[in-house]
Amino acid sequence: MVLSEREWADLAVGAGWAARLPDPFAQAAALERTKQLEAAFLILEGEDREILLLRDIEEMSGEQTADLLGLTLTAMKSRLHRARMRLLAAMRRAEAVGPGKSLALSCLEVLQCLPHYADRSLSPEGKIAVERHVAECQACAHFGRRYAELLQALPVLGHGGGTGA
Repeated sequence: MVLSEREWADLAVGAGWAARLPDPFAQAAALERTKQLEAAFLILEGEDREILLLRDIEEMSGEQTADLLGLTLTAMKSRLHRARMRLLAAMRRAEAVGPGKSLALSCLEVLQCLPHYADRSLSPEGKIAVERHVAECQACAHFGRRYAELLQALPVLGHGGGTGA
């Protein structure tokens, strides 16, 4: 029986005589996945990034994370789950868009980001993603203008600017 070079390599690894050589294609795929994860992480709001960093990167316990954030353990678990779901959604968007391209937001996500955009609590990456979407989507651009007009009118309405006797 004659073994191929690949079969010899597998035999040597199985016997503990050698380490498996890294597959360049697998390495490239892992690097691309890491880039997508980083991009998705950066587009999240600060609160989501914070809890993911503490639990999944720093590997703090649930109790430690909850204490640090001033939350109950149950609230921390809920917030962590929501943050992970938003990260997963951002990763799926990145996969749909393709490698090397920016993460696109859906119209619904832009709508959800508008209050954070208005009060300047949206991450810089999130702000850029909203602005890119609005620049390309006429419906969101129109809604964004109406939303901005409403926000400008609110202080007037709040201070008795309406019709009155």
